[in-house]
Amino acid sequence: MYDLAFMLMLPIFGMSVIHWIIFVLFALIFIASFLTVLYPMVFGLSKTNLSDRYNWGLNIQGFFFLSTVGCGILAVLAIQTITTSISFIDGNPFGNLSEDRLAGAIAFACLISAQLLMASDLGKPQRAFKIIVGRNFRSPLTLDFISLLALTVLSFIFMLGIGRVSVFSVSAFSTLWAYATLFFALLCIFAHVMLFSLKVAPGFGSKSFDAISMISSGLWSGTAVLMILWAIPPWWGLSPGFPFNWFILATLFVFVTQLAIILSSLFAKQKPHNLVLAGLSFVVLLYAVGRGLIQTGLWTGGVTFFIVDIAVCLFALFAVFLDKILSVIHYQKDAVLPAPYSMYDKAKSYKPSFLEIGNLVAAFSLVVCITYAVVIFKLYVLPWLISLF
Repeated sequence: MYDLAFMLMLPIFGMSVIHWIIFVLFALIFIASFLTVLYPMVFGLSKTNLSDRYNWGLNIQGFFFLSTVGCGILAVLAIQTITTSISFIDGNPFGNLSEDRLAGAIAFACLISAQLLMASDLGKPQRAFKIIVGRNFRSPLTLDFISLLALTVLSFIFMLGIGRVSVFSVSAFSTLWAYATLFFALLCIFAHVMLFSLKVAPGFGSKSFDAISMISSGLWSGTAVLMILWAIPPWWGLSPGFPFNWFILATLFVFVTQLAIILSSLFAKQKPHNLVLAGLSFVVLLYAVGRGLIQTGLWTGGVTFFIVDIAVCLFALFAVFLDKILSVIHYQKDAVLPAPYSMYDKAKSYKPSFLEIGNLVAAFSLVVCITYAVVIFKLYVLPWLISLF
């Protein structure tokens, strides 16, 4: 057993064996599942389980989740860049790719994968260019398209360190990057809120807490990803409280927001639709507060606490993903036909087809592939290109 663990940690071309295995495995999964992405682009959406009532399916659920995680990571990085009192440990477990760069790479991968799901859902990706050509800047879809495109470029700039932008730098370019990133991250989230609001009868005047709810879930997922990255040596044990304290604050933010939504729904004599996220965030909050009371420092409890902390962060990401699934369904459950004809509109349920599940698998595996591709580019390709000049 010890020999196997030792072999898995042996470095090959700068990365350990286990990392190469993960990269190749997810690359094969992506290649196999990418066929399900190509099918609707060629033959349309006839093989999906979408309908007039449920015209948003698993593709859109995955799109909202991945874009939320990407926005959350970039927002947290932007806040840390602006707040000079907070800094990273500048370690290099992957050659010259530090933890903040790796976080930026994951954000970039999430945004690219989210756009892949959106392209598959459109059926004909070339239609996306009509969003810009139409120049309807009052449309939430246009705002969403512009903000996602801007965030993709900004995350690309950050992960490659173009212009020396970094959370360690207090230069004017880093500050400009941070404010621009924070602006487009919030714009993207607000565009998502407006897209959801179009699905209900009162329109933009409804669901007053949805914006702050999506902001909180984005920050929660962003801090969860950073906590997971912090477990990678050499950061393990180097910081007594960061980013664990940020994760506690984000969890508290999510829970209080969900509690406000529940109370507002009860006051309006409506059934709350966010009970799952409220319950899951409360469980995470109890653990986080208890963990903080037991030990003041992060990772000081040894391997046991290390494993549990990682599991809790993954649980938080799962809670955000589950909330996106339930939210998309919730906003489409009302009858399509107006009253009194809606009484003849039978209630239907939505179950994703094999094609839609394949799209989600392809998007999630692409996140892993792009992240490792960035690591490989920074380790080998970029130094080789620099050596040519």
